[in-house]
Amino acid sequence: MRRAPVGLDSSLSILAVVFAIPRSQSYPAQYRYAFLLPFGKRLTNEGEGMRAIFASALLFLHLSASLAAGEPLLIFDAQGKFVGLLEDYGGPGVYLMVANAIAFVPIERVIVSGDGGPQTVYSATEFRWSGTNAADYTSSDCSGAPVITLIGGVRPSLTIRQGTDVTLYVAPTTNSGPIRIGSTRSGPNFNCVPSGVPSTEYGWPTESTYSLNGAHPEPLTIRYPRRSEDRRYP
Repeated sequence: MRRAPVGLDSSLSILAVVFAIPRSQSYPAQYRYAFLLPFGKRLTNEGEGMRAIFASALLFLHLSASLAAGEPLLIFDAQGKFVGLLEDYGGPGVYLMVANAIAFVPIERVIVSGDGGPQTVYSATEFRWSGTNAADYTSSDCSGAPVITLIGGVRPSLTIRQGTDVTLYVAPTTNSGPIRIGSTRSGPNFNCVPSGVPSTEYGWPTESTYSLNGAHPEPLTIRYPRRSEDRRYP
């Protein structure tokens, strides 16, 4: 039996790839119905038609995967420099590579005025590095690097904010162990209090440090990669 050729008689051949996206997915309306792919010439033979259909199928799969996954949100610093993708590890933040270690650094909304209480005024669009509210030290006066007792993140780390200086402290690859604590910083003003009675905590000494505000000045902003130059980052 002779097979009919794959082609269209019109001068502009259009292959329509139609698909439906579940209503539970909140995609833009222009993506919910069909993609019309103009080929600009007649599909005069079977091979040409099959190649066009194959190319369209690949595009369909690519678009479907992109829509299903969604676009990532990007974090930029005050100088417009790309910081990383917005991630979630018990809260918003970003993964950074520091001395061959992957550390998760939390971020928080900028406080315009107030101390974090009920009458605090927050920015709607700006963020900053989020520092810990307590840190232990082996010294008696909170000098030197802190002891890292937090176990979250890919590599245990600790972020400390003192004024406008925000520093990330990263643990080594060794297991945690007992460390004598000589003083602690805590409270709203992050004051240093010597340990009246020496205590022992299990944690890590600091192996490397990274100036967060030095590398990425605040405020931080988060945006969707709408502009073409944004799409080169991830």
